[in-house]
Amino acid sequence: MKPIKLEADKQTIYSLLLMLLFVLIIYVVADFIVLEDMDRNIALKNRYKIQKTLYGYIAQNKKHLQEEMEQYKDVFHYEATKADKEEMAKLLGEFGRDVDIKELSQKKEEDILQRRYEVHMLIDSPKAFYDFIQGLDKEGLAAKVEWPVQFVKRGNEIGVEFFITLYTPVVGASSSSKSPEEVEEP
Repeated sequence: MKPIKLEADKQTIYSLLLMLLFVLIIYVVADFIVLEDMDRNIALKNRYKIQKTLYGYIAQNKKHLQEEMEQYKDVFHYEATKADKEEMAKLLGEFGRDVDIKELSQKKEEDILQRRYEVHMLIDSPKAFYDFIQGLDKEGLAAKVEWPVQFVKRGNEIGVEFFITLYTPVVGASSSSKSPEEVEEP
């Protein structure tokens, strides 16, 4: 019988154990780090595809709506800058007295004319002011009342001071926004 070389067998066993340890380490790294990142990457790719599809639908819808607005531009006839101020003054007169409207500024952003006014008036109760706000809504006036609104007691009446901005589409303005083809994809 031949004697067994234990040293060679020990070396082979150590080599096998080291290889097994290396494979185990690779498995742990892959399982806990790489696979988790790959799952996250797949989820992000799927969300990106959904976002891209939604973006396409939105771009088509925007283009369609712009085409429709061009068809009906004459029907909507927005020559309302003076009419809006007169309508607001009429509403203020219904709900208050001694109305003073002072135009502070006017600016145009895209196709919207913004006129900012300072308003002083006398009312009987704060409810009249809130009725005025509801009247703006009922008349369809695009307006923004800037807070704080100041209520000052003046004898039997209440003085109200506030700023209001009226928004009016500009007549015959061409759309300055980018077409859906010109907008960069996310």
